[in-house]
Amino acid sequence: MNPFASWVDLLGEALQPRRAEERATPPRRRESRRAADLARVLERAAGASVDDLLGAAIEFVRVEDVPVAHPRHFGPFLPEPSPAAVLARGVSAALGSQLAVRAFAPAASALEEAAAGDLLARLGRPEGVGFFTGGASESLHTALLVALTRGLDDFAERGLDGRRPVVYRSAAAHLATDKAARACGLGRTGRHVVPTTGDERLDPEALRAALAADRESGRVPVAVVATFGTTVSGAIDPLDEIGAICAEEGLFLVLDAAWGGAVAFSAVARDLLAGSEHADAIAIDLHKWPGAPPGLGFLALGKDDGLEEIFGGDLAGYLPGRGAGRHDPRSRGLPWSRPLRGLEYLALAAEARASGEDLGARVDRMIALGRALRTRLGEAGWRLRGRSPLPVVCFDDPAATRTPREFAREVWRDGAVWIGDARYEDEEVLRAAIVNRRTGPEDLDALVATLDRLRSR
Repeated sequence: MNPFASWVDLLGEALQPRRAEERATPPRRRESRRAADLARVLERAAGASVDDLLGAAIEFVRVEDVPVAHPRHFGPFLPEPSPAAVLARGVSAALGSQLAVRAFAPAASALEEAAAGDLLARLGRPEGVGFFTGGASESLHTALLVALTRGLDDFAERGLDGRRPVVYRSAAAHLATDKAARACGLGRTGRHVVPTTGDERLDPEALRAALAADRESGRVPVAVVATFGTTVSGAIDPLDEIGAICAEEGLFLVLDAAWGGAVAFSAVARDLLAGSEHADAIAIDLHKWPGAPPGLGFLALGKDDGLEEIFGGDLAGYLPGRGAGRHDPRSRGLPWSRPLRGLEYLALAAEARASGEDLGARVDRMIALGRALRTRLGEAGWRLRGRSPLPVVCFDDPAATRTPREFAREVWRDGAVWIGDARYEDEEVLRAAIVNRRTGPEDLDALVATLDRLRSR
């Protein structure tokens, strides 16, 4: 008996789109009920039926977890994953391609490079070096290691060796930078948080002051992490001014474009990336806005000096030699063994084109939806916060008797839509983001109607 047919059916069940009329939030359940359901899944894991195990796991997760694939989920950047990209991930795993040494997987390496080349061209650096990662956190960690290699003499040999390097980010930047700095051995004191100008954008003059103070105290400024699309409000740092400071100071500039970088696919919105040419490294996530399954990031570098020095090394004797004059994948980033990730990106883009709406058109449509939502909320009397052109809107009710957090929880209990609460410049706000390809005007109608209905209670 061939089990593959039933396994394909299970995959189809897991990929089944959430319908607009379904709850956009999970039901409230007791922890004891969740524990009992988990026990039933684990019982099946101990049995002999893969079908029973996977079926039970799908049901358990779909019932308990926040349905981020729902078209009326306006929360974190976790859209419905592309079925084609999910299939490509399975194909890559089934092929067992191991992209450590080019000579071991020349075909898979060529596919990976072709996919990376397409993304590099979209990011405006066709002559650069780029490679896929597990996400922006890995990309930022890798970029900071490259920055240390370039900024500290003999870093690959000596490590920190008593030196006190510093990395800079804005107060509104993602905390992944802090994690990466600690993982590089800089500790919490090796990360300097720079104030914003009051709109989640890094203050260039505050950056200059921070650099001067740190140099005066014997610290060694190494890198600045600028943000293209903050998580809360989608703010874009002043890249031209930051780039000029980095050039003057000899600093490595990393651009965290984890979700906002998807504008690179758009012929219309790509101009928003003006100033990104100053960056030495750009990190984007294809699982945020474009819709790949979680775990697909990309790091673009302007040049590859430092990669071999920090990530290379002698091959184990049992592996084939390196391709003539070409960097092996193993010398690009932290992992040694790595999957064929580029196939997921190629499949994601192909599926979008086949749908009649390529990734660029999809990005443009979501930006337009974001503008429409901002306009409608303003007309309905909500106070808007931030001015990002990206499709995320922060807002609150100036006459509210409930905090944004309390109101968000009422929305969750209602179940028609899902929005989040966040802190915008130290003030609580409501937050709605649009990154799901199935979200349309009718879903904005449902969101605005739900907000108005609950506000009037």
